[in-house]
Amino acid sequence: MGNTDYLDTALPLKKRIKNLVLQLTLEEKIGLIPTRQAAIPRLNIKEYSYGTEIARGYVGRDDSEVSTVFPQPIGLASMFDTELMEKLGEIAGNEIRYYEEHSSGHRLVLFGPTVDLARDPRWGRNEECYGEDPYLAGQCVKAYTKGIVGNKPEYYRAIPSLKHFYANNNEKDRCSSNSNITPRTKYEYYYRAFRPAIEAGYAPGVMTSYNSINGLPAMINPDIDRVCKKQWGLKFAVTDGGDMSQTVNNHKFTKNHGKTVAMALKNGTDVMCDDADLVADSIRYALNKGLLTEKELDKAVINALYPRFLLGEFNPEESNPYIGIPESTVNCFKYKVLNLQAAREAITLLKNNGILPLKKERIKKLAVLGVHANTSYPDWYTGKSSYNITILDGFKALLPDSEIVYEDCRDIVAIRSVETGNYLKVNDDETVTADGEFSDDIRCQFIKDDWGGEITLTSVKNGKYLTVDGSEYKATCSSTYTWFVMPILKPSVKNGAVTYKSWNDRAVFVDKEGKLRFGERSRVEENQLFSEEIIHDGIERGIKAVSRADYAVVCVGNNPMIVAREEYDREYIELPFFQQELVRNIYMANKDTIMCLISSYPYAIPEFDRSIPAILYTAHGGPEMGTAIAETVLGTNNPAGRTPMTWYISTEELPSINDYDIIESKSTYQYYDRFPLYPFGYGLSYSRFRYGGLTVTDKLDSFEVSVNVENLSNLGGDEVVQVYISEINSRYRRPLKQLCAFKREFIDALEKKTFSFSVSKKEFARWDVSRSDYSFDEGMYLIYAGGVSDDDRCNTKVFLSGRKPLSRNLHNKILAVNFDDKQGVEIKAQSNAKGEYVFGKETFGGKLEYWDCDFDNLKFITVKASTEGNPAKISFETEGETIASIKLPPFVEPEKFKTFELKIEKEVYGAHNLTIRLGKGANILSFRFTSNSDAENVNKENKALDESESESDIEINE
Repeated sequence: MGNTDYLDTALPLKKRIKNLVLQLTLEEKIGLIPTRQAAIPRLNIKEYSYGTEIARGYVGRDDSEVSTVFPQPIGLASMFDTELMEKLGEIAGNEIRYYEEHSSGHRLVLFGPTVDLARDPRWGRNEECYGEDPYLAGQCVKAYTKGIVGNKPEYYRAIPSLKHFYANNNEKDRCSSNSNITPRTKYEYYYRAFRPAIEAGYAPGVMTSYNSINGLPAMINPDIDRVCKKQWGLKFAVTDGGDMSQTVNNHKFTKNHGKTVAMALKNGTDVMCDDADLVADSIRYALNKGLLTEKELDKAVINALYPRFLLGEFNPEESNPYIGIPESTVNCFKYKVLNLQAAREAITLLKNNGILPLKKERIKKLAVLGVHANTSYPDWYTGKSSYNITILDGFKALLPDSEIVYEDCRDIVAIRSVETGNYLKVNDDETVTADGEFSDDIRCQFIKDDWGGEITLTSVKNGKYLTVDGSEYKATCSSTYTWFVMPILKPSVKNGAVTYKSWNDRAVFVDKEGKLRFGERSRVEENQLFSEEIIHDGIERGIKAVSRADYAVVCVGNNPMIVAREEYDREYIELPFFQQELVRNIYMANKDTIMCLISSYPYAIPEFDRSIPAILYTAHGGPEMGTAIAETVLGTNNPAGRTPMTWYISTEELPSINDYDIIESKSTYQYYDRFPLYPFGYGLSYSRFRYGGLTVTDKLDSFEVSVNVENLSNLGGDEVVQVYISEINSRYRRPLKQLCAFKREFIDALEKKTFSFSVSKKEFARWDVSRSDYSFDEGMYLIYAGGVSDDDRCNTKVFLSGRKPLSRNLHNKILAVNFDDKQGVEIKAQSNAKGEYVFGKETFGGKLEYWDCDFDNLKFITVKASTEGNPAKISFETEGETIASIKLPPFVEPEKFKTFELKIEKEVYGAHNLTIRLGKGANILSFRFTSNSDAENVNKENKALDESESESDIEINE
């Protein structure tokens, strides 16, 4: 077996890993870079694979692998409870360990949790993340991963890999899209969510995102090594599925996979989640072509092995505290109790005019309406629960002496083919033909679920969804829980006729034999036209059900597998029209209506906020959701959930989903300066709380914040105390408010409790573009304490000692990307991943601003610039006057920046703002001002550049 020093637990962990790598052959090293790591038989090292999903606890794909299924992460964020998050992490970690030990194919290196920030409610994967605020998300993830890894420093129960690093908030074209990120938003917003769990050591890994960042594919982002590893302490990084090959095929960033894998390994991404043979061939290519050295490969192999050592694979089995977890632990009573607590805490009361909580003795008859009342919808990252308590189940259990009336309120329709004049019919062989004669024939009737732009049709005859089978439709599908949701139909109405598209946007039509099929069609023809006839009106049935009920609970929301999910974003945030009509009509029929919204994301519901007496919201809450909802309506559970995202009044309030600059687009509660429907951190209670006595004590590295919270009611309940900061009179665009601490605690009836927080001064830092570092601006700040982000009543001013504003020293080289403001430009990464430049993209040019620059004794400007091809102009201005300009010549290679020296035409003294105007197609990398001409060095630089062989030429010669 050779040297076995790597098995010596007395040695430092990194030395053990290096000792193992020293023994490996080149081929054995190559075999450890894919997520399916090859076995090394001569060392008795088994094959090993990365990748188990962890969003809602252990995600098993086999029905026999029962686990404790938590509420969706966006619901867990609504709890604002890090203590409970840690306990849930422990549950997940134990159940993962059990299945890894007792089943084949399970992996302890996890893909998750998801740390991407939900800056836009249309994003299809909002359900997987922890809201729009980086502090909230960072603290939730830190607590969850702490629970997962356990409390034994020398052993990890499982290994979280935070995903997706970073700026991954749109699903459309996600494998080829580009997120344009400024330095400030990168460091102040996107990175802040990832940092806490990594720095604490609870998240040894990250998964890179599919998108490009300023044109550079995320898997070759140099910050993985430069920031995540060297500054935060990250151990390894893995790509998302298929991303190595997509860098060539989708992004078209590199010309071959060898170049991709070489750049990835050099920049810190160690493990490729791609075809193992392709990965191995690509590494061999990179080594043979000199794109990668074996030393660079060794570094990645060490990192790729790190999690296996942390998990104890190379330690004596008897010393591992996480081996031998009993089956009785999985989904045990204790875990179910904690999961019910999570379901309760995730519920947010959005409105209450006093109708809630309902008193049991007043309920003789309760109407419970909507398909969500009797269904527990899974999303793609949902494990297998042994039970699911629906909302209807919950009310039946808690109201045994009351009459519970249920109606799903779905329309039952018959669909007539315009061409044949007959109805679609489900035959005995489950095929669908357009030859049904009568709409009252159950073979011609379908239950219609309308999710807003997408519907499903379920055959009344056999209870199965219509779905594609080859090129035709059959009624054979029992669930929408599949990666490709083929029962989806996309209706469109024009001139009174309905056309449908399939799940993959193909035309649905009736063929010459009368069969319902789908396929490519260049235009709409008669065999694609249909009409829908309502046979049993779902809303009318709902009205009938509530007509004599004491109260109505109408349940609406989304199906997490339809409209918006992984790969699909929402277009609108309004509630689907059918559901709007349902709520509207039920309320008209019974004014004592409670609206229960079960959704993976916020909806725009201003009408119902004005009209409906009470509105409850929860994300899809898992097997205990029904109990938690019923308890909340009836007052057994006093709600205290908070909105982890801003709820906007309409879609029109949102910028483009591809606009990642939250500062410029005024996105999220930090910069949104209008009035939302429900602000970040909002949620009502059946108790009433009063805040007062806010005190702040300045310590060396923190502010100690204390606030008194008094429960003025006769009902005890949880309160979520939130602390926010904002800078007064900042010369920069700072967040209107920024969460810096929170705590959820129970306060008894009429009790006054003091909450104390230690707020690190790091929370006050901004990214100083003039210094390329975090900076604490000296000045006055406001600290707020309250139960919601927009509560300004309890606040106090504090003085923060820090850096005093300094004028920019223009004698120093200034990177163009370190601007203070911009307009009409885009940041682009250099293809060698060594820097970024700014590109003028607008027809009438772009603008960069650099504030408070020292202009004394400056005569010349040296600028590194290029164009995208055609000639373009760059001009330097201050106080509205041009002081220097240049018309750049055509460039064959835009990234082959040349250095130009400009003479300042008008002398300027003192501190002024500098404006650089970029003509369309102009690129600027850097600039500096000088007192004397540097023409000789400029000429030398350009001559050396002309004589050098470009990187693109090298690739051609390969």
